[in-house]
Amino acid sequence: MNINFGYGGRYQFEKFRVDAEGNEIAGTRQVVLPWFDNLITDVGMNLLGSAPSSQNNLAYCRIGTGNTAPKDSDQALVMQVGATKTDGVGGAYGLSMDGTYIYRRVSKRFAAGTISGLNLAEVAMSFSNTGNNAFSRSLLKDISGNPTTITLLSDEVLDVVYELRMYLPPQDIEVAAVIDGVDTTVTIRRATLQRQVDFWAARVGFSIHPDSAGNEQGYPGYSERDATENAIAAATGWNNAGTGNKAAIQVAAYVPGSYTRAVTLTFGLTQANFPTGIGFVTIGTGSLNDSRSVCAFGPWGLIFNPKLNKTNARIATVSFAVTWARYSP
Repeated sequence: MNINFGYGGRYQFEKFRVDAEGNEIAGTRQVVLPWFDNLITDVGMNLLGSAPSSQNNLAYCRIGTGNTAPKDSDQALVMQVGATKTDGVGGAYGLSMDGTYIYRRVSKRFAAGTISGLNLAEVAMSFSNTGNNAFSRSLLKDISGNPTTITLLSDEVLDVVYELRMYLPPQDIEVAAVIDGVDTTVTIRRATLQRQVDFWAARVGFSIHPDSAGNEQGYPGYSERDATENAIAAATGWNNAGTGNKAAIQVAAYVPGSYTRAVTLTFGLTQANFPTGIGFVTIGTGSLNDSRSVCAFGPWGLIFNPKLNKTNARIATVSFAVTWARYSP
């Protein structure tokens, strides 16, 4: 079973003037470059699977004067002239109106005088201010999508807004499987509880591979037993519904260029032995004392019909893969 995501990003540039004390002069803020698409590099695609779960791959904006067309293999700017991690205006996160993607928007500010007088032509996002680790790279583009340059005056501040989108699979994905000799339908369903969606969106751009280091950052599986609780929990995001038994986790090592992580959850002899069997399993990286409620990977459920016949004489394993790619409409 696979859970598949698509990634796409875009930039917007705003500038404004400041007075001698560094305060924004009212009425001077303007959008100098409207939204334009970027290229997520091979480095960025691999960071989504290999970086530590705490690493913010959108922590820095880097700006340059190089005009070489972006390539998947780019690792840095051609001619970097500045970098910043200072927050500007325009940060946000959430779920799109049509529910097809979650997004995280960051704004990074270049202070007045730091990059003034230069023909700025390229931009990148990264977890550091230098090095061959650019998550994305793009030439600056005008409203028609053509490469362009901008030049700042010494009293102008630049806010670079970057929006990274994580496109989601359909709400329900049905997979036919034979489990223990029984024809079984497995429905893959993502949570809809607002706090889960919000936390997940706030983590877009961090690595999405499971992190098994410790209970609060574990990648647990929870088994729910009652049919009514199953339905309620799946519809609302599994907000403490049913009876839970956390599974052991095994995460395969990430292979560069594969854009996938294989995961196996194992319920031991003493776990998930419900009279009616295992109805569904929840998955997701968690924190805040409820491993199902706030998930950096994203909260998901695997619903089994008929239920899995798990007893204290049997070990149950649930295997799936998390995969990602550059989004293509």
